[in-house]
Parts: sequence; C-alpha cells; structure tokens
Amino acid sequence: MPKMIIEVPEGFEEVGKAMAEQLGSLERTVARLGGGKSVDYAAIEEAMQEAAGRSERAGHRAILQKRALVNKFVFEGRIERVLHFI
Repeated sequence: MPKMIIEVPEGFEEVGKAMAEQLGSLERTVARLGGGKSVDYAAIEEAMQEAAGRSERAGHRAILQKRALVNKFVFEGRIERVLHFI
C-alpha cells in the first residue's frame, strides 16, 4: 500500500485526525464490499456523510479558534484594528 505523509499546520491537528478517521472509514467500507453481494448504498452514503461532517466541523472549529484569538487581542487593545480570517 502506498504511503502518503501530510504535514498538518499547527492548530489544525484535529482536522488532520478527522480526515484520517474518514479515510479509515472509507477503507473499512470498501473492505466489506465484494463477492457479488448486494450493497446497501444508503448506509454507505450515511456513513460517508457522517465522516465528512466530522472533518468539516473540525475545520470550522480551527477557523473559529483562530478568529477568537484575534477578537481577544482586539478586545484587550493589543492591536489597533480588527483582522478577519474568514
């Protein structure tokens, strides 16, 4: 199996973990398929949607945490203008 190493920037570790879990879920799903059996694709779609949702939520949390730091600095008067990351 080919290996791929992905560098995850600081503050995005949770996103990397969620993406790795999503890939693992896909791998387990594909391993269960085969042998000419019928496939409950609705169940597969639901599992993939849940895994993708976890990755997306992790991304949103990372963005909001970065924004919260900026708002904190503005609130405490450490910088003179508001910087927006979104």
